[in-house]
Amino acid sequence: MPALESIAPKCRGPSRNRDVRDIPPHSCLSDNQSMFWEAFGTVRSAQEWCLSAPRHEGEFVFGPDGEETIVFGVFGDSVGCGLGVPRVESTFAGAVASRLAAAQRVLCRIRAVSGTRGRGLAAQRPAGDERFAAVSIGTNDIIHGESLRDLEHAVCSFLDELRDAERVVVLGPADLTAALIVPPLIRPVLRQRVRACEAALRRAVARFPYARHFGPDDLGVRLTPDLFAVDGFHPNETAHALIADGVFARLVG
Repeated sequence: MPALESIAPKCRGPSRNRDVRDIPPHSCLSDNQSMFWEAFGTVRSAQEWCLSAPRHEGEFVFGPDGEETIVFGVFGDSVGCGLGVPRVESTFAGAVASRLAAAQRVLCRIRAVSGTRGRGLAAQRPAGDERFAAVSIGTNDIIHGESLRDLEHAVCSFLDELRDAERVVVLGPADLTAALIVPPLIRPVLRQRVRACEAALRRAVARFPYARHFGPDDLGVRLTPDLFAVDGFHPNETAHALIADGVFARLVG
C-alpha cells in the first residue's frame, strides 16, 4: 500500500517550511489541512487492510491438458498480484490466462509483488520462456516520489529481458486522483505525477516493437466507488475484469 504522505504538500503561514506530516493535526488550522489529516486515518486503515488482504504468487495452470503449454508471465506491483481479490481466476492475470487457454494449456506465472517500484522489477527477473507478459508498474513510484526517469530506464531494462516474448503489455497506474482515500488537497499534484508517469512509460514502450501500453485513459470507463476494493485504493474484481479486457486485446491484437 503506497504512503500518500510521501507527496504531502507544505503547510502555509508560520510553518510554511515544514512538511505537513511533521506537524501535529491540531496545529494545522485550515479546512484543507484538517481534511488531509483526516485522510491519514483512512490511509492507515487501508494499510492495515493490505497486510491481511489476499494476494497471488506462483504458477497457476489454465486450460486443457496438451503437449504444448504457453507461459503468461505477470510482473510488477499489487495489481499484478491481485491484492484483495480472493480467487486468482478473478484477477486480471487469471482472467487473461483463462482466455488464452481457450484452445491450449496456459501456465500463468505471477511474480508481481505488492509495493514494487520500478527499481524493484529487477528482482522479478523473467524466466525467458514467456510467450506473453504483463507488467503493472508506476503507482508506487508516483506516490513515493521516485524519479520517473529512473522508472523509464527500469522498464526499458525489464522489457529487454522479455525480448523473446511475442507480446508484452505495460500497465501504467490508474487515475489515482479518483481513489477514495486520496484527499482533495493533493489531487492536483497527483494528477500531474500520473500524467508524467504515463509519458515515461509510453516512451519506454515505444522502444520495443513487441510492447504495448495500457494507461488510465484506456480503461474505457470513469473510475467510480464500485470499482475499488474496501481499502478505497486498489481495484476490486469488477475493475480487474475491465483491466483484463484491455490487456487481452493488446496481447492478441
